[in-house]
Amino acid sequence: MKKPVLSLFLIAISMQLFAQSGVIKVSDGKVTEGDLYLKNQYVLHDFLDAIITLKDGTTYDGKININTVTQTLRMIDVNGDTLGVNIEKSIKAVSAGAELFYKINGMYVRIIDTDGEIFLGQIKALKIGEESKKGPYGGSGEVASITTVGVLDSDNMIEHIPGDATLKVDLRRDLFFIKNDKLYPVTKKNLARLFPKQSGMIESYMKTNGTNLNRDQDVKRLFDFILNNRQL
Repeated sequence: MKKPVLSLFLIAISMQLFAQSGVIKVSDGKVTEGDLYLKNQYVLHDFLDAIITLKDGTTYDGKININTVTQTLRMIDVNGDTLGVNIEKSIKAVSAGAELFYKINGMYVRIIDTDGEIFLGQIKALKIGEESKKGPYGGSGEVASITTVGVLDSDNMIEHIPGDATLKVDLRRDLFFIKNDKLYPVTKKNLARLFPKQSGMIESYMKTNGTNLNRDQDVKRLFDFILNNRQL
């Protein structure tokens, strides 16, 4: 019997919802050029006050953002340096402003909509590719400050690139259905798997509205329609 969830590698190949490509120029571990990277290296528009929930129920607060390359939380220390936290592998969810993220398969998934059982979420991720030109290659239920858990001082692999290099970069924003902490690509097959009692209604809606599962807004409208009619 086939597993219902694709590996992250296969998901990356199969999803076509949103993708952009570009290059970055790196000099001694610093990105000196590359608008696509510089504008999208974080998920949130700014570092925001957040509540971080661990798998054991422990919660921390702190001003954070999410790195789209490493899929890790980032915070700013007193010197203005961007750092990671040493609780990364234990994180279950992050709530920042009006945004809620679940960490699934090592990726931060922004929750868009849900009926409490099945969710629609989006992953924003930057992938740094091969070199294209020159250059070598802690009390359950209590809220504590995230600074008390320790930090890691390595931002990402870019810092470890010596000399000068020009690297490929790909930006993806992919939608997924989520059930029982598993990611399901947005496909007709998974619509039928997750909503078997509504398959006829879904097919009719998609035909009537010309729904394209490769367009974010179409998927969001379809999911809203499904949730509003799930009890029928």
